[in-house]
Amino acid sequence: MDPGTIAGIALAFTAIFASMILEGGSPTSILLVPAMVLVLGGTMGAAMAGGMLKDFLGIIGSFQRVLLGKATASDDLVDSIVKLAEKARREGLLALEDAMKDVGNPFLKKGLQLAIDGTDSDELRDILDSSRRCGACSPPTCCGCPWPTSSSACRRSSATRWSS
Repeated sequence: MDPGTIAGIALAFTAIFASMILEGGSPTSILLVPAMVLVLGGTMGAAMAGGMLKDFLGIIGSFQRVLLGKATASDDLVDSIVKLAEKARREGLLALEDAMKDVGNPFLKKGLQLAIDGTDSDELRDILDSSRRCGACSPPTCCGCPWPTSSSACRRSSATRWSS
């Protein structure tokens, strides 16, 4: 878990309890069981009513990824994108085909492959945006999408339709 996540959760609870104490309240009053049941149960019920059960159960996997997932260093990814852009500018898009073998990010690799194949830029943006939102890239949840590609919430079919 990222230390920033732990610090953010601790800061939030500290602020809540500090504001209660400053207003003259008791910090234990926030831990009332009936109030917790009302808020948490009502929230979960509203979430279940607003979607499908499979989607609601996917929330558990999302929490696991948020709390237990490792943070990715964006500096390395930005550096590799800049190098790829410079290579494409000097040698052309087809020169990226060899460089694509060294790319570890599946989302970037998919975007490079589509660009090399000559996909229109607007269509490429739509495909990658849909892929990012629904997990249509491989592996299914590499982009952080809570739904596997087999879920009804996944828009992979529309992404496939757009790329053909």
